[in-house]
Amino acid sequence: MRINLQPNAVRELDDLGIDAAQLDTIAIQAREWALVGRNGNDVYAGPRGLLAGYRWPLYAVHCGQLQMLLLAEVQRRLGPQAVHTGCRVTGYRNDSRGVTAFIKTRDGQRREVAGLLLMAVDGLHSPIRAQTHPKQPPIQWGGAIMQRRAKELFEYPMFDHHAVPTWLDGQVALQACEAKLCKGVSALVLRNRSSGPFAILGHADEHCSGVLDNIDDVIPKAERDEFTARIKQAAGFAIDALNAASPTTAPGARVPQEQV
Repeated sequence: MRINLQPNAVRELDDLGIDAAQLDTIAIQAREWALVGRNGNDVYAGPRGLLAGYRWPLYAVHCGQLQMLLLAEVQRRLGPQAVHTGCRVTGYRNDSRGVTAFIKTRDGQRREVAGLLLMAVDGLHSPIRAQTHPKQPPIQWGGAIMQRRAKELFEYPMFDHHAVPTWLDGQVALQACEAKLCKGVSALVLRNRSSGPFAILGHADEHCSGVLDNIDDVIPKAERDEFTARIKQAAGFAIDALNAASPTTAPGARVPQEQV
């Protein structure tokens, strides 16, 4: 599946030392982003990345290639022993020294691994999330199906979980990350359920069933620009704010060796 890495995401990679020279080997710098009506005419189109005035590009990249690049970088910096494959975290236990993760291996063995911090990035069906928020309702379909065409047409129903009030449970997650991002990301999840950046297509459908010759006759440019500005602000990539923002991780910051 191909995804878009917005400039705010590319900035984070750049701050981590993964620069354009590496990303250009696996991804394409997008020059324009466009939404079209049912007859192929533009509903919205505008420059993206460097051409739009950002300090960082927007990349279109295949998820698998991005994951393999990140894997190689982690192994290069931390050593091959830093990544364990064929393992699944099934739960955790907080204690006075940190947190213990419960591991199940591919061959059915179970073991426990102690550490100072546990971060759950294990996907839609995360056992960590289920333990942290046991009363959460099941995953929800947002009512939309994304279609991507290569040689074949692929459909991706847009599912997500309900937004949660906190990402913390003892030593599970990061307090600074929680304070800075949790509220905004939760709001973005709810916004995207109403189609997010694609909602303007629904607006065009209401006015002309999505069939148009000139979008200016249907939705004024000022209204379209205001809509996209709100989306950029909500998603964290409003141009002026992002370009002027200080790094998320302070330059030169390191985890003290006694905590590794």
